[in-house]
Amino acid sequence: MKKRHLVLAILAVAFVLTASIGTAVAYFTAFVTAKGGYAVHIANQSKIDEKYDSGKKTLSIQNTGESGKYPIFVRARAFAGEDYVLTPEVETGGKWNLSPSAPLDTNYWYYTEAVYGQESTTTMSIIIAYTDKNKEWKDGDERNIIVVYESTPAVFKADGTADLETAWTSGTVTVVNEGGNA
Repeated sequence: MKKRHLVLAILAVAFVLTASIGTAVAYFTAFVTAKGGYAVHIANQSKIDEKYDSGKKTLSIQNTGESGKYPIFVRARAFAGEDYVLTPEVETGGKWNLSPSAPLDTNYWYYTEAVYGQESTTTMSIIIAYTDKNKEWKDGDERNIIVVYESTPAVFKADGTADLETAWTSGTVTVVNEGGNA
């Protein structure tokens, strides 16, 4: 009989302790801080350089990561209101290609080479024209052309060649929206 009371007492104490654990964890997550630690960079870092001149927006994208390290792939797309027609202008045989393979989003221009830290893509231009052929550009006209670019860590095949398809379909994509007056 004593053993039974002892077992019941131990179970009661264990139950009380486990019931209050959630409150203790909540206290520590809300009120306790720690000093020190390490910086963790989860997303790749990149920035866009955009210039506008006479109906043409020129852009390149830079990997702002550590020099020569952490390669990324980038892709870009431009949006505008119904008053404009946007026509990308890239060099024939260049590194910017419109969806180079089937599972990739066909609305983006992909840079087909990896961009290493502190390096930039070659430039891509976007010709901006009015849908109304009778309209002409005037200085000070607001255009509000938005460029969205995305980056993802580069993936390479065993032979060292870039694997765009795997990189873009495997999940880690950083989306950056840029925009403004053309």
